[in-house]
Amino acid sequence: MYEDLASIMEVVDLSPSQALDKAEYFLVGQGYVVVQRTATTLTVAREGSDGTAGQEGSPKVVVMAVPQADGGVRIKVRGNDRV
Repeated sequence: MYEDLASIMEVVDLSPSQALDKAEYFLVGQGYVVVQRTATTLTVAREGSDGTAGQEGSPKVVVMAVPQADGGVRIKVRGNDRV
């Protein structure tokens, strides 16, 4: 089950694509593997020692870049990776 891991209350002055690019760069640098990406979401998983990132039960994090009416995005992070 996914739970809220983080949320940025302020609007970030980036497009959804730019925000997700930055999140992807950071998370891949932390050892995550991209499982799926859409226009407003990025799903990453921690790769296990047997190379099973994205498999059922593997720790996942979803970053959402929610576009705002006045521009920019709000960032929300959900997942099941509490480490």
